[in-house]
Amino acid sequence: MNKNVMIKIGSMQSVDGEDTPWSELITEGEYSVGDDGIRFSYLESALTGLEGVKTEFFVTPLETTLARSGAINAQMIFHQGERHTFLYETPYGAMTMRIDTHKLRCDLGESGGNMEIEYDIDLENAVLSRNRFSIEIKA
Repeated sequence: MNKNVMIKIGSMQSVDGEDTPWSELITEGEYSVGDDGIRFSYLESALTGLEGVKTEFFVTPLETTLARSGAINAQMIFHQGERHTFLYETPYGAMTMRIDTHKLRCDLGESGGNMEIEYDIDLENAVLSRNRFSIEIKA
């Protein structure tokens, strides 16, 4: 059963050794717990630069999948210590990228919780950015 929740997302990127300021977004979303894992989703806004894109997370004990659909389409798999390749589709074209997950911590339960992911994104074996985001979910 889906529950309406408040989702607080904080993020920061480091590009060429320069950190962007920590940014936060608070939005409404949906959250459900099932036998196969935890799912939650929200609609992106103009503040994130992804207006009209739906972002969905599927969390299991070993990995987290982030799927975006709409103007941007991508399915990113985060598994600590592993690299995963994904297709990032935009209105301007598609590119193959890779995620190298350094940290994946999830403390989610029936009524929400916290999650933190640290990872690198690279394109053609060159690191584009180091990324960190944290998510807090409250019923």
